Amino acid sequence: MKEVPLRMSGKEVSNVSLSSEGKKADSFRRPLKDIFKKETDTLDKKQTEGQEDWNNAEKAAFVLPAAKRLWVVSCVQGDYIRLRQLHRKIASHFLSGDGILYLGSIIGVGREPAKTLEEALLFRRGLLSFGGVKSEDICFLKGSQEDLLLKALQLQFCSNAVEVLDWMVKQGLGTTLSSFGVDVKEAFSAAEKGTTALSYWTADLKKMLQKRDGVLQYLRSLKNMAVTSDKKVLFVPRGIDKTKSLERQGEALRWGGTIPFESDAPFLNFEKVIRTLPSRGDFGLIQSEYYMTLVSGGGYDGKINALLLNEKHEKELFLEA
Repeated sequence: MKEVPLRMSGKEVSNVSLSSEGKKADSFRRPLKDIFKKETDTLDKKQTEGQEDWNNAEKAAFVLPAAKRLWVVSCVQGDYIRLRQLHRKIASHFLSGDGILYLGSIIGVGREPAKTLEEALLFRRGLLSFGGVKSEDICFLKGSQEDLLLKALQLQFCSNAVEVLDWMVKQGLGTTLSSFGVDVKEAFSAAEKGTTALSYWTADLKKMLQKRDGVLQYLRSLKNMAVTSDKKVLFVPRGIDKTKSLERQGEALRWGGTIPFESDAPFLNFEKVIRTLPSRGDFGLIQSEYYMTLVSGGGYDGKINALLLNEKHEKELFLEA
């Protein structure tokens, strides 16, 4: 197995053992249900060929290529400096044939969401420049923060736009929009004026995002969830709703589900479910028999992390930055 010729100094960071996940963060649920006139996780049957699909209507889990090893990156939430540091550590251990999966919420509440996303896309480009890494070996999941930005692009379909926009801004959208050069006050002004003004505003937002190399392509490429090629491990941005089938998970994936991740019961036939969780307090890796949670302080001046799984889907390395 050829080693990628990009080696930097850096040692493995010891695993952080946590006694709990932080119930306050994990109990967060989206308070506004069905806020859009059309279901945002389903393709509009009236869509014609060539129209934009901002909803990522792929319901089934994305099947990851059979990589020898897989890097799993926690939510980052706009923490550019820590992501850059983490990438340096990953690069020092990355081997040709490895895959990498980001669990979502690269953008968000941190200081530099746009720059953080640019760092992720540049790192992707760097990995692709070496032999043994293909585009399908690098996967991005749609986290709650990406969900907010995608829904902002559809705000004209919202029946109570001012209320919804206010909620989204408080959850991190405001920081993300500002980092892309968008005036949040103009968004509220458009929301107050109605659908026509919002249609112009969302069109302008798309133009602003187009100015950033690769951003729209990134948003279009986001996956709801992913599974290993042998269907043994499921990767989700945030949670699982045990009352629904895999294809009907919807927003539970990004905003939290019904299964406590310290549960001793498996989900369906998966040997392991892996997710990330933002936290203002503790951070590290939580493990149980069937679940693994990468608890990240990204966006809250805490550490972010990455987990390396070997060919048997076992932990080989855990890095923090």
